[in-house]
Formats: sequence, C-alpha cells, structure tokens
Amino acid sequence: MLQVKKNHKFAIVILLIIGLINVARGLFHYLAPDSGSHSVAGMDIASAAGSNIVYLLAIIGSIQFVNGLLFIYVALKQKQMVLVAFRGLVRPLR
Repeated sequence: MLQVKKNHKFAIVILLIIGLINVARGLFHYLAPDSGSHSVAGMDIASAAGSNIVYLLAIIGSIQFVNGLLFIYVALKQKQMVLVAFRGLVRPLR
C-alpha cells in the first residue's frame, strides 16, 4: 500500500467535498418530483417532451449519486487513488 504524502491531504479533502456535493445533487435530481427541471431550471415540462426531460434528469441524478459515492470511497478508503481520480476530473486518461 502506498503512503499518502502530506501534500495529498488537501487533495483528499477536496475530493471528499466534491463527492458530498455530487451525492446531494444526485439525490435531489433523482428524488425531486420534477427532477429539478421546473423548480430549479424553470423548464416547461407541460409540453409533450416534459416526461422525457424529467426522466433524463433523473438518470443524470443517479449517475451523479454513484459518482459521488465513488469519490467518497476513494477519499476515505483508497487514498493512493486520489490523484488518479483528480486526473480524471481535469483531463481524460489516455
């Protein structure tokens, strides 16, 4: 197991905060009756495509929730992977 260096602690805290924000945002999109489409974004969901908008935002919310849980797991349990997680945030891996 790799040792976490002192300068990585800041990255761990930032990753944990991003994970908590993603969990909260994902839960809101998934559990809100309109998935935040009308109440937050002001979209018109009374049209024919309204149910599709709500459905797609709920899907995005579930993805954000899982992404947040993954970031929290990495920050708390797999500290040697923190820099890899940040690299994925900044630019895609090659």
